[in-house]
Amino acid sequence: MPDEVQTLAAGFRDGVADALGNRLVCLLLLGSVAFPGFEPHYADIDFHCVVDGELGSAEEDALARFHARLATEHALGQLVDGSYIPLAKVQAMPPQRLDGVAEGVFRRGGASRDRGGWALERAHLHAGAFVLLQGRDPRDIYPRPDESDLTAALDEEFHELALTRMLERHPVYSTLNLCRLVYSVETGDVVVSKVTSAEWALSRLPDKWRPLVRDALALYRGDRRVADLADLRAFYRYVGAQYFTRAR
Repeated sequence: MPDEVQTLAAGFRDGVADALGNRLVCLLLLGSVAFPGFEPHYADIDFHCVVDGELGSAEEDALARFHARLATEHALGQLVDGSYIPLAKVQAMPPQRLDGVAEGVFRRGGASRDRGGWALERAHLHAGAFVLLQGRDPRDIYPRPDESDLTAALDEEFHELALTRMLERHPVYSTLNLCRLVYSVETGDVVVSKVTSAEWALSRLPDKWRPLVRDALALYRGDRRVADLADLRAFYRYVGAQYFTRAR
């Protein structure tokens, strides 16, 4: 984890602990930040915070002030993205109406976990792909996903890239995520970073798609000279035809 991310994580942990006190069950980072090679250029810093019971209005106000301050005072503070989840809702499939944070803004009751993302997150947690900042081991709290959940999750993630216009809005993320989806379908392993799966794809995909993947990796790593991801839509159609042929 880069030094700047470690500094952010320490400040994040301390601020949340101050706001929640002994009601904080566990606070963890997951997603890209939990894997080697994380670069804070095209990725959020994802978190879950499990809380003993529902948040009260005073706690919500304290967290809203803290996240606004973190986004202003720390260069990476706006990348912090995640949910505050009451312990009882961790068992839900998936939990709804959560307090969440995105781009430094605390949103009361407006966040939910989609079924696919919730299954994949739990798979990552049970494989140890997380950074525990404080509290209990999440593997003792979160239910394991089953294989049918994970199969459905990959299908959902693929289709959501087009349905939510992620291909147009976030082409670097979308390119690398398509590589991750291909890797997961091919290998059966859903616990992999986008960077690792893109590097894997460079030796496995047809030659036609390798320049696109190389450019996306370069952009992810901060090389702003690369700007041509024009083949992304065609790559999406290729992945769909090869790996996600079921109609929706």
